[in-house]
Amino acid sequence: MKREINLANAATDPEFSEWKWATLEEDFEQAVDYKRPIHEKFKRTFRPYLDKKKKPRSRAYKRMQYSRRFVTVVVGKIA
Repeated sequence: MKREINLANAATDPEFSEWKWATLEEDFEQAVDYKRPIHEKFKRTFRPYLDKKKKPRSRAYKRMQYSRRFVTVVVGKIA
């Protein structure tokens, strides 16, 4: 999966220097203060899809394939 993310796209300047997998809690802890409200909204919205104990009853949920515990978090300085 890591090789699918191209940080050195020749067509444009990369926006970020690094990325990593992180839990929703780690993502929120690492968010800069002014972006915390959007990270909190993201966490509330996607928690049911990522939580093993709670399963939404939608057809879309059944079709989704993803890691239940991790989200992609961009880390490091902005390039």
